[in-house]
Amino acid sequence: MISQRRRKAWLALPAAMSLIVAGCSGSDDDSGDTAADTSVLGTANKATGTPVKVMYEAPGSQLVNHTQEIGVAKATASYINDYLGGINGHPIEIQVCEDAGQVGPARECANKAVADKDIVAVLTATPANPDAVVSVTSPAGLSFFSSAASGTKTATMPNTHVLLNGATVVGVPAYLAKEKGAKSAAIITIDAPIATGQINMLAPLVFGNAGAKAEIIPVPIGTPDMTSAVQTALNKKAEVIHILGAGDFCVSAFKAIRTLGVREQVTTIDQCIDKKVADQIPCGYEGVKVGVTASLDPEAQDTKVFNAVLDKYGVKDGQDGTLGFSSVLGFHRALSGMEGDLTRESVAAGLNKMPEAVDVPLGAGGTFQCGSKPVAVVPNSCSGNAVIGTADKDGNIGDLESVTMSELFAMPQG
Repeated sequence: MISQRRRKAWLALPAAMSLIVAGCSGSDDDSGDTAADTSVLGTANKATGTPVKVMYEAPGSQLVNHTQEIGVAKATASYINDYLGGINGHPIEIQVCEDAGQVGPARECANKAVADKDIVAVLTATPANPDAVVSVTSPAGLSFFSSAASGTKTATMPNTHVLLNGATVVGVPAYLAKEKGAKSAAIITIDAPIATGQINMLAPLVFGNAGAKAEIIPVPIGTPDMTSAVQTALNKKAEVIHILGAGDFCVSAFKAIRTLGVREQVTTIDQCIDKKVADQIPCGYEGVKVGVTASLDPEAQDTKVFNAVLDKYGVKDGQDGTLGFSSVLGFHRALSGMEGDLTRESVAAGLNKMPEAVDVPLGAGGTFQCGSKPVAVVPNSCSGNAVIGTADKDGNIGDLESVTMSELFAMPQG
């Protein structure tokens, strides 16, 4: 099962649409939460050196999708300090800076971090305005380390590292199109520069390498009925239809997909899946392929550690903060084995050239190595992998696997 971001509730489906539900298969019942086994944290190994200070930059509690992220990040740092010996014996000290998802405050957080010479890096999970931050941190030689961030400057400016392949919003449907042998695909996306800019830049390359052509269908934010957009995709003979957005945009898109009886492969990102509103969509999310940012496979060791960290440090409902865990633990893994003093310069050097690949936290077996440039067109991505799963009717995501898609981002030869 995959963690889902908290979102507001949606309006109920019109009664007339309930007729479409006939024929949907049932979904497996959740087994319910069980008490975490804190023994998986291992033997205590407390860091006793001088603290290494980092800023954790986040939207904060004003944005409902991020309410647990900071608590999870702090708990993860405590786990590292108490059980993993910190970083080279130095405990991680987190200074939080909230930006409420706004450009100006994000830039102010970056300026504060640069001004404090004791801060060796800025950590974040899924920042709303990463380019505003790295525009300040990069020239100052201050490392920026994010779980999942996308932006032109974030992808290319020095001393900037993104744990996951941020270009998978395009790579996942292209990968699945290639696997399917599809020649045509459609991306239905929010009509906003942050989304359409990256898609228009990357889609021709990525889908071309997959042997397919992609039709970009931008839809204005707030469009209540997405039927025409989905019908456009069908008219273009799309064999793969990718939904890129969040919240009510996605609900509208999936309603239209079910209303039109779409049988083509539908793909999306995990921010588009919300279990709390699955019953408002005929057949729910059944069969949708999902590119996910964190795997909570209950059998995986990282999942067991994640749940134990939440339990040990008293973070309730922390499943919504998986990327806070990935960011902080990923930073620790990236610098594992580092020797000498932890300074702004030494941390930057360590992140710019990791000596070997290590496991992505909650990454379903995927690895990362910052500085290796596994995705040529997004050089600051530390991984060329993506995790893809399949949703059931209720939005539970299973059959998770880490796939490599670096070749889809390769520049043409000659």
